[in-house]
Amino acid sequence: MLIDNKKYDVGDIVALKTIAGEEIITMVEEEFALSDSNDIIVSRPMRLVAQPDGVAMMPYLISINMVVGINEKIRLSRHNLVVIFTPVKDVKTAYMQSRSNLDLGAVEPGIISG
Repeated sequence: MLIDNKKYDVGDIVALKTIAGEEIITMVEEEFALSDSNDIIVSRPMRLVAQPDGVAMMPYLISINMVVGINEKIRLSRHNLVVIFTPVKDVKTAYMQSRSNLDLGAVEPGIISG
């Protein structure tokens, strides 16, 4: 069993596993702790989908407005979630790219000098 006893803050990227077996990557819109039993508020949830050449992300909710810059908040019931955890760096980067339409992997982190 994966145990992650942390508190998640606004802006954190989290991965969720639903009782239906779907894995969702999303951004936290209201802070919560794993010990809370309240629903969680997130925005722009993306579902991981297996592809022949790897894993892809697609909108979890097809009919929601996924336009860049518009963050509709969604309430997810904790009763429908099996696990909540922090995804690996590559998944976070891919999720942020899907939110911004920018290639975040193209630039090496560091100090910009001219």
